[in-house]
Order: sequence, then structure tokens, then C-alpha cells
Amino acid sequence: MNPDPPNHPERAPGRPDRRRDGAAHVDPPGAPPGPGAGPADDGGQTLLIVALVLVVLSVSVGFAVDLGLLNRRAGQAQQAADAAALAVAVVAAETTDPTLLEEEAVELALANGFDGLDPDVGVEVEDLGDGRVRVVVTEQRIPMLFLGGLVGDRSVQRSAVARFAGCGRCELTLPLRAPLDAVDVSGSGDGFVPIPVGERIFAINHKTRPGAKVLICIDRLTNAPCPGYPKALTSVAGSGGTWGDMYTNVTPTAVAIGARIYYAGQRELDAGVGCWNTATDTSCGYVPLALLPALSNQQFSVRVGGPVVVDGDLYLISDDLRVHCVRVPELSPCLGYPRASGLAAAGLPPLVPLGGKSPPIDIQVVGSRLYAVQQYESTHTLGAVVVEPGGRLHCFDTALDAPCPGFGGGTGHVTTMGLSGSGAAGQLFVRRDTSAQPDGVCVNRYDRHECFGLDGAPLEPVAGLGALIHGTNFDVYRELDLGGRTFFPGGYLKHSTICWDWTTASGCGTTVWGATGDYGYALDGDCFIGLGHHAVFWSFDQEFERPCADASVEGELELRPCACRDGETRWADVVLRGADLAPGVDFSSFVVTLRNAATGELMASLDLLGGDGAVDLTFLDPSVDRLAVTVDAEAVGDHAWRDGEPPVLAFHIGDRPVLVE
Repeated sequence: MNPDPPNHPERAPGRPDRRRDGAAHVDPPGAPPGPGAGPADDGGQTLLIVALVLVVLSVSVGFAVDLGLLNRRAGQAQQAADAAALAVAVVAAETTDPTLLEEEAVELALANGFDGLDPDVGVEVEDLGDGRVRVVVTEQRIPMLFLGGLVGDRSVQRSAVARFAGCGRCELTLPLRAPLDAVDVSGSGDGFVPIPVGERIFAINHKTRPGAKVLICIDRLTNAPCPGYPKALTSVAGSGGTWGDMYTNVTPTAVAIGARIYYAGQRELDAGVGCWNTATDTSCGYVPLALLPALSNQQFSVRVGGPVVVDGDLYLISDDLRVHCVRVPELSPCLGYPRASGLAAAGLPPLVPLGGKSPPIDIQVVGSRLYAVQQYESTHTLGAVVVEPGGRLHCFDTALDAPCPGFGGGTGHVTTMGLSGSGAAGQLFVRRDTSAQPDGVCVNRYDRHECFGLDGAPLEPVAGLGALIHGTNFDVYRELDLGGRTFFPGGYLKHSTICWDWTTASGCGTTVWGATGDYGYALDGDCFIGLGHHAVFWSFDQEFERPCADASVEGELELRPCACRDGETRWADVVLRGADLAPGVDFSSFVVTLRNAATGELMASLDLLGGDGAVDLTFLDPSVDRLAVTVDAEAVGDHAWRDGEPPVLAFHIGDRPVLVE
């Protein structure tokens, strides 16, 4: 016998036995199983588990899909309730008939996918008072994709409350101007310098006698002569300009303050300031300032220079060497005026016009100071004082109501220059440094110019400028300063415009226009409006492109929010009407800029080109109580204006509903 070794348990058949050498031993196939062996096959249990897992997954997916369906339908119900509430709020402002309110709600719900005639859909309207309405949209037994009746709640319900804002019809419209090519307004004489006032541009023809209709006008919305113009200038307040008693001189200067034009006037026996009210198209009076009779050849009388504006008052200088001040709108002399000019303070004699004419009296303003040049055409003797022909530059300080202290050094308030003559001779322009700040004044003559510091000390002529503005028969009149540049009109002999850039001390362009005959320019938006010898208004831009394609509004359109019945204020929309905003059709650009009018803060700057022309202002906080709106539009010709109706920038707010819950 060979008994098993001690401590070696029996092996179960078919179970590997680990031998000492590490090899596994397995009972041969077919050996009877040992006691405690498991079943031969457990596949049935696995199939059962897999089936249960699939059922759970199917239910989970079904719940997820159907829950998403319910959530989506709930969102649609909210949209339907919002739209219906807003619509019902509008109807509720006009009627309390519940049938009409319900019909409106059902119609809007249907438009948003909920049929109020479906027995599973409910649309209810409740009038809450105070202009508020509630709309409730309910849908029951919503068809499920997977679970059908297994889910308990298959309905959604959403509500919205809206209120009618009740702001009334608050609207302000501003038409846009068409590009200006050329408008002929020939009257009873030559035109002179344009005077923009609102949507019209005026001018006073020069060298005319009483009775002539010398006030000319164009409408910038139609680019045509204003109806009823030209008109005569009259000293009688309230006159409609069918007759006149005013002479105009060779350089009829005028300024616009608000809706009124103030101009240097000359009657038979006196000179003063006349007034024209463009709001009523009538005279607003005349104030005589000096007893200066008209000359024998009245059409060349220049008895006063000005007016210019300093701190809201008008200042003029008369050829009897006095400074005059006029308060507006009262049209009355300022207290203590007239006062002696620098010429009178220096003991010079009054000017004596010769040959039935008087030379120009030109004034330039620098701060509170008036710089003026007056021409002595021949030798004058006043006692022991002998005055040779030539120009005299003097200065008057409006802050001191006296001639400028120390001006001209030892010459006593006056600087003598060698220039004299008629026509444009003696026209002043402000000299500037390279930062474009005034540092002197210059007086121009056909062939040269002389410059003086603000204290009257002589300065060298502006290097390089003379080659541009001088020459045979060159006739420079009223220049225009803009952004560090000065634009000089070439007059009726050269028909040119000369640009000088003070910041670079160099020319910025010279262009000959043809027969424009410009005496002066006015700035209208981004456009220069020219006028001159041939009484034709026309335009160009800073790059000398003409006609100027700028279609901007005049200045800034100031908007305010609308006051609503609930005591609140609300902003609405700015909308462009009457234009095609497809790129390149009516406009090549159309930028609307919005600023807080009180602080200057930029609120938005939007290019409307390619859009629907609307700027929604409802994002603005009601604390913004004034909004400055500017338009910078580049027009493509005059296409947008050819139907006779200008495009209109409209600010409006209607009685609109708002959601409150």
C-alpha cells in the first residue's frame, strides 16, 4: 500500500491541482464530478438580467424624450401667452368687451401654434384693471412619443401679464438734405456770403439801392429758391419784404443768431443794424447807430463794418471811428456805447470816402478782441496831424470796453501798413501757429499780405501762403476756418478755392471751379456752401469733391423720451423713412450716432446701411433725459430725393404694450 502523504487533502475531480513544481493538474474529461460542484450552464440568468436592463433603459429614454417634448411645448405656450397678452393689452385700451379680448387672445395663440378651438387647448383672458391683462394658455393630453398613458401629467400651462404703456403719439421728424450741386438765385445784384438758418440758406446781394429785392434764399430740402423770395430789406418791423429802404454795400456782412439774421444796414441818412426774422419771413426792425448819410453813388457805400458776435452781443465799427454794440434780441444799443476806437484814441481823423465810394471796413474776432482795418485813401490833415494814404490796423477789447492796451507800441493803439485800395483790399484773416491757435492777423492785397501779432507788432508774411493767394487780379474775400485749415475764396476773377493748413504750414489744395465767383463760404453739415458774383449756391467737401455728397442733418437732433400715462418715461425708436438702405442705391454709408446730450457719453454708433433703417432705443435707461442724434450719410447722387419727398429721420413712440409679468 502507498497511502497519500499526510496533510494532502483530496482534489475535487476536474479541479486543477497545483503541484510542488508549479504545474497545474486537471482531471481528465469524463471524470465524475466531485461533491459540491456547480450547475453545468448559467446562461439563462444572464439573459434575464440583460432583458431587465433594456426595459429600464427604454423607460428612461422614453421619459427623457417625452420630458423634452413637454418642456419644448411649455416654452411655446409661454411665447403664445406673451404674444397674446401684448395684443390683448392694445385692444383693452379701447374696449372692455370680454368677447373681443378673448377673440384677440385666441387669434394670437393660434398664430403661435395653439388652436383655441381644440378641446385640449384653453386660452383664458383676465382683465386685472389699471390697463393690465393676463392671458393663460393651457394644453392637456399632449401626445407622447413613447410612454403614452404611462406618464401621469401630460399638460402644460403658462401665463403672461401685459400693460398698455399709454405714452401717446410722441414723434419728431427731421428730413435729410439732398446733396447740393448748383442753385441759381439771381436777384437784383451779386450774391455774397451764404447764411445758413435751419433748413434754408440766405444771402444778401451787394451793391444795391433801396427797393431792390436783395435778400435771396434757397430751401435745402428741395434745393430750390424759397417761395416768395427774393425779398427787399426794410427797417419797418413786420414788413414782409415787398418794398425796402435799405442800401447794401460792397461787402454786406451778416450773422445769424437763432432764427434771426442781423446785417449791417444803411438808410438815406444813417447806418445801423437791420434784422430779418426767418421764422416769419418778415423784418424784425432796425436800430440806427450813426448819422452817416448815404454817398452819391449809394451802391458802394460802406459806412460800417460788421456785425460780429462776441458773448452774444453784436459789434460794429463805423467810418467815423467809433465802436458800436447792440444787444439782441432787443435790438438796442449796449449801455455806454458807442465808444472811441483805437483810431480815434490815437487822434486820427474820420475817414473821408472819395469818388462816391468808401473802402471796406473789415473786422476779425480773436477772443474778446476786435481787430479792424480801415483805409485812408488820400492824405488827411487834422490840425498838426497829417495822415498819409494806407491802411490802419487797430484793436478794441470788448471785455474792457476800450482800445486794446499797448497795442501798436509807441504808435498809440494803431499799426500802420502800406496796403490800401478798394475791392478786396484790406480784407483781414487770422494768422495761426502750428497748433492752429491765433497768433496774429494779416491784411491781404492782390499782390502781397502784411501780418501783425496780436499786440500789433509787425510779423513776417506767412511763408508759402503768398504764392497761393497772390497774383494778378486775385480777389480774396471772406475766408472760412475749419479744423486747423483756412479756405480762401478766390473771388469773381479767379473762381478758385485755396486751402492752407496751419498745422503743417503748407497748402492743402487749390482748385479752380469755373464761373463760381465766390465771395465767401458757409459750412452746412460737412459741406462748404459757396456763393459769389453769379448768385449761384453750390457745394464741395474738404477734399474738393463736388457736389458734396453729405446728407447729414443740420447740427444735432436732440431727442427726449416720451412721458407716459403711468408717470414713467420711455425711449422708443429712431427710424429712417423714405429711402432704400441697400448699399449703393441711395447711400454708400449711413451712420447714426447717439450721445447723452447732458454728458456727451457715446451711447451707440450704428451704420444703418443694409438694414431696415430702425434704431431701437428701448435699451436706454430713462435717466438719460436728452439724446443728441447725428447723421453722417454719404448719398449716391440725389436718387433718394427724386420723388420730391426727402428721406426723413423720425423719432417716434406709439401707445405700445409692455410685458410686466
